[in-house]
Amino acid sequence: MTPEETAAAVWLPVAEFGAKWMFDPATHARVAERGYDFGTLYAGGRGGVLGEVDADEVARQLTIFDHDQIRTNWERARSIKPTGEWVAEYADELVAAGRADLPDDEHSRRLAELTARVVDAADASDKPLFAGWRAVEPPADHAGAAAFQITLIREFRGCAHYNALAAHGIDGLTAVLIRTGPDFAAMLGHGAPYPEIDDDMRDRWTAAEVDTAAAHAAALEVLTADERTEYAALIGELL
Repeated sequence: MTPEETAAAVWLPVAEFGAKWMFDPATHARVAERGYDFGTLYAGGRGGVLGEVDADEVARQLTIFDHDQIRTNWERARSIKPTGEWVAEYADELVAAGRADLPDDEHSRRLAELTARVVDAADASDKPLFAGWRAVEPPADHAGAAAFQITLIREFRGCAHYNALAAHGIDGLTAVLIRTGPDFAAMLGHGAPYPEIDDDMRDRWTAAEVDTAAAHAAALEVLTADERTEYAALIGELL
């Protein structure tokens, strides 16, 4: 497979795998038992790899979310415990979810290995969330490592997408409305009324999608054509 074909084949299952645990009621119930909500864990955990930055920077990096909500959740998280502890807790949740879905076998080992090679070779410039998560130590078991590395490639593509949106003059809310609509925008904290979407916005969003796919494909060049075919098959089989 070519890098472009592989990027197109793997992106949707990788995105869905990475998001599944975030919307799982069981995840939210576990978080609530600790005395806070998932939004606090999300901002403090996913954003925690940025370090002791201000709330505006976290909101800027988490482009598609309502920025006021991210700022509030970040400040709440920092008032509860240090960012490093949030990162560890967030990683534990995503890895536990992966272990529940993936077998701890040779397939997961190979998936983790191939994904890690893509992650290690990917360009981290101007992608602070990806760079921060890439510096976190992955788990040693096969299923946990596969889940973690899949999350990292998802983070890489997310950062590339946010950069492409900015380059084409598309804000996070507009991108969400074009791709998934107002219901999902509301789930991300955006309140109505929503802006009207015109053809020019759609064209610029499409151009950003093309740039994002190209960045993902470039990262996959580290694998051989046969390895890319294997990688796509493993993603389809396990996810």
